[in-house]
Amino acid sequence: MKRFTVFVFGSDILPEDKIAWNVADYIVKNKLTKNFEFIISNDPEEIIEFKEKKIFVLDVVKGINDVCVIDDVKKLDEESINTLHDFGLGFYLKLLKEIKKISKITIIGLPYESREGIDKLSKKVIKVLNKYIENIKE
Repeated sequence: MKRFTVFVFGSDILPEDKIAWNVADYIVKNKLTKNFEFIISNDPEEIIEFKEKKIFVLDVVKGINDVCVIDDVKKLDEESINTLHDFGLGFYLKLLKEIKKISKITIIGLPYESREGIDKLSKKVIKVLNKYIENIKE
């Protein structure tokens, strides 16, 4: 089976913004999947260099209570910008979609102020990712 890449965004500025990094680290260290490669990043420009047209993104999202999926980049809210990372990621995803550099973006959102442990969040993320790869046609 093909391995899929998941861009994992976060920031050192706010502790809550590291949750996605911690989840990806937990998944890798505990070998919860062989189907995904996780790229830890704080720079959305890394996506520009990526060759695949279908991408996965793992990041924290304010205003949600559980792991969710965002398939439409138009739903990204740029009014609640707290860091340059917040602006950059939404901007780049919308731009790359518009210029057809990427054809499909699947964002797995983690609650920004989650009270769940990293282990539980990690298992939820793997469940969501596995569901979505079943629907991707090569």
